[in-house]
Amino acid sequence: MGAAARLYTMTIGDRQIAAPVRGDILNPADGPLVGGSPTSTASRLENVVGAAAATQPPFAARSRAERRAACEGIARILSEDAREPAAFVTREERKPLTGLGWEFELAACVARALCAASLDLPPKVIDASPDGRIERYREPIGVLGSMVPWKRPLLIARHIGPVLCIGNTVAMTPSPVTTPGTLPRVERLQEALHPCLLNAVAGDDALGAQLSRHPHSGQVVSAGSAAAGRKVMASAVSTLKQFTLEFGGNDPGIALADADVGQTVERVFRHACINSGRNSAALQRLSVHESLHERYCAVLHEHARAVPTGAGMPEEARLGPWQNEPQLETVSELVENAKRQGGKLCHGGERSKGRGFLYCITLVDAVSDGVRPMDEMPFALRPPIVRCGALDEPVLLANASGYGLAARVPRSGGGCGTRVHRRARAADTFPQASSCRGRPRSWGCSR
Repeated sequence: MGAAARLYTMTIGDRQIAAPVRGDILNPADGPLVGGSPTSTASRLENVVGAAAATQPPFAARSRAERRAACEGIARILSEDAREPAAFVTREERKPLTGLGWEFELAACVARALCAASLDLPPKVIDASPDGRIERYREPIGVLGSMVPWKRPLLIARHIGPVLCIGNTVAMTPSPVTTPGTLPRVERLQEALHPCLLNAVAGDDALGAQLSRHPHSGQVVSAGSAAAGRKVMASAVSTLKQFTLEFGGNDPGIALADADVGQTVERVFRHACINSGRNSAALQRLSVHESLHERYCAVLHEHARAVPTGAGMPEEARLGPWQNEPQLETVSELVENAKRQGGKLCHGGERSKGRGFLYCITLVDAVSDGVRPMDEMPFALRPPIVRCGALDEPVLLANASGYGLAARVPRSGGGCGTRVHRRARAADTFPQASSCRGRPRSWGCSR
């Protein structure tokens, strides 16, 4: 196996463990071999959780300064090795090297680690009266079980910092389709950490279920589809542990009659294109007032034509291919379903020529409620467009979905935007000039 197709090992305690290769990891742009991924048994996961559990009590007893140094070390290594994880992620997922690709993701990881290093959580006095005193302390849970999402494998570093800052340890399983982007990062981060604080084992989806129900994992974290989240919840409930889940949203956007087409189209397109649509809060469906509809579709078409797409390595590329073939097939099926139900293509609608998993940016007009792209959560860059009339109609369409992570409505001088914001059943609603990135969020409060 050549240098570009190495076998990646797993981090268990202070050792790097090789295991039989489950299958080949292919470059989604043109099909060459990226590497082989080790696969593990249930006993290996027991070793991982056991190592993390044994290390956690003495690590939690260390000083706040020592734990802060671990977070600062994570940020330092990520910053020093910026181009190396970029090459991994781009070969494995074909995320663009610039824009909202790996640079965006890596910056979020570094910022979160530095934020954790500066975090101070002193005891909070809840009540101090002559009759008694009540104080609240932040104490570690123990072992955090982390299931790393395929859409953003570098996000392992986003939650590791806060977890270690409090005195927890981590046992993680990467997605089976993005193992090479995760395992080397864990190995490299070990240089800044005490052995056994961060452990990783690779395998199929069964490992995630085992980690969720393991009695020694005090909390589990997962991001992905609602179907995957239900499985995590069902497994975690058996041991009554805490869990933190982030589901995709199939988030709506609404363009009202007084929206500025030139400004809002650019922002709509930007929010739909975040991470090639593989983002929990990406805009996935759009309702446009009938008075703006034709112009809106025309301007969206021009934006789609102007966006550079490709394999990801060229600096000018902004959108890359899908990471795996099943996801590409899902996108194709959704577009064909919309066309069979009367949808009209404004742009794209076909797989790009040549090898790899690149699918053209697709805009489908004249769809209605009940069509799969309107109802499902696909992580796909193919926002359907719906022509709407009175104010009630787009609000009803936005709220008809079972998903409600975020919604975007442009502000308007007449105050309609504010009224729609208050009626949209989403955890967060934003004017299209805004992004949920870097802002306080209340995800989960509505659905």
